[in-house]
Amino acid sequence: MRVAITGAHGVGKSTLAAELSGVLAVPVLSTPGRTLASRGLPVNEDATVASQAVAWLLQYRFEREQPAWVAPRSLIDVWAYTVQAAERHVPMPVEAALLQEVERSTPIAVAERYDHLIYIPPRIALQGDDVRPSGEAFQRSTDEAIVSALARWQIPHTTLDVRDRSAVQALIDRLAADASTL
Repeated sequence: MRVAITGAHGVGKSTLAAELSGVLAVPVLSTPGRTLASRGLPVNEDATVASQAVAWLLQYRFEREQPAWVAPRSLIDVWAYTVQAAERHVPMPVEAALLQEVERSTPIAVAERYDHLIYIPPRIALQGDDVRPSGEAFQRSTDEAIVSALARWQIPHTTLDVRDRSAVQALIDRLAADASTL
């Protein structure tokens, strides 16, 4: 089973991924942002189109290295951060080409890749950490890009309010039942 969780930073994706990983007995994938940060490459508001293209390739590779997993990030999220990087800086021609290819490749790469895609809107208090930024405006613009992409690319997904514990449990139960039939 391949479960990806999409949403802006600080919405509860990693927490949900850890819980699903235990129930489904599949690993949680690494996130490209933390990988980039560990390599000293720019992330979040400092990201560039080039660093986000690397993040997109990392996410793509992480998703293909194992047959079953839970991903606390999706290619859609990485695309959203790439778009924001392009909006902050006038892209050089190579960056503009990278952005265009990430834009074209994301819906193709996502199509039928995820057994389940869960979208988590920002509903909990945002807390920054060593990688995740604490700016709500950046979180909101990331979320808007993700919501727009889900609609424009007509990507099937489940929206989950992580504050609603009964909804979270119902989703976990449904995914566990789906996993038992595989």
